[in-house]
Amino acid sequence: MLLEAQRHIDGLLGGRFVAPTRDFLVGLDETGKGEIFGPAVLAAVIVPRALFRELEEIIGVADTKTAHTPRYWEELFGRIEFYRPQGLDWAIAQITPEEFDRVSINRLLDRDYESLLGETMRRIAPKQARIVLDDYGAGAALEQHFKKLREAGAEVARTTKADDRYLECRLASLVAKREQQRALDAIRRDKRYALEGQEYGSGNPGDPKTVAWLRAWHRTGRPWPPFVKRSFRTIGEIDGAPAPPKRRSVE
Repeated sequence: MLLEAQRHIDGLLGGRFVAPTRDFLVGLDETGKGEIFGPAVLAAVIVPRALFRELEEIIGVADTKTAHTPRYWEELFGRIEFYRPQGLDWAIAQITPEEFDRVSINRLLDRDYESLLGETMRRIAPKQARIVLDDYGAGAALEQHFKKLREAGAEVARTTKADDRYLECRLASLVAKREQQRALDAIRRDKRYALEGQEYGSGNPGDPKTVAWLRAWHRTGRPWPPFVKRSFRTIGEIDGAPAPPKRRSVE
């Protein structure tokens, strides 16, 4: 019913997402920066122009910013993965909690997006590509990389809330979200970190279940598990000490 409604609206107003302007659409997005548990995950997705409308119908009603069950993400991802033999493709990078705690997150995002772009653009010519980044405040090094791609003929856009307007970024958000959820599921299944009567919750610092788990773990006197981002203010408040400052550059 949602797809039928979307088709009707698209017929009146045009497509939900910005129409293709090149043969290949490259979207860059990430998830997991705001969660205390697990890695931040970045994704670069390549969408052939020929698949745009079919993927738009599948992904247009998906909300990657809302909490869903693991089954929801797996089923949605399965529908997307069907198109991989037809040219849809992606690459993924992860920022571990240990890195997150030591280095400015924007510097880490710059580093990993540059690496993902290098991998992605080996598969297509710049003149064939529209590249869209869901902008977080990218630094000079990544902007220089974009400049070279523009000079080579690529169309490049940096914009906030790109996953609301660009199909390629919505798909990148989905791929990153699914990978992050798999990492969180692995944490939940690990019996070494289970606490009787406690649930992990969503991993978001605003989730009472997550905060309750963190406080319960702290009471055990054990060091924080490796999946906990200790640089969050919530952890500092529980520890009774401010988090150490992060480095501004990547080694």
